[in-house]
Amino acid sequence: MFANKPIVLDLPTDMAELIVDYIMKRGTITAEYSYNWRVVL
Repeated sequence: MFANKPIVLDLPTDMAELIVDYIMKRGTITAEYSYNWRVVL
């Protein structure tokens, strides 16, 4: 899907740190159940 595509932005930041920053900026987030996925065995 991304083969031969240029890198637009390379961030040296971990995904966990990005998530923490997102939550810190927006405060408490509400967890919701999503029906758009399933586990296939």
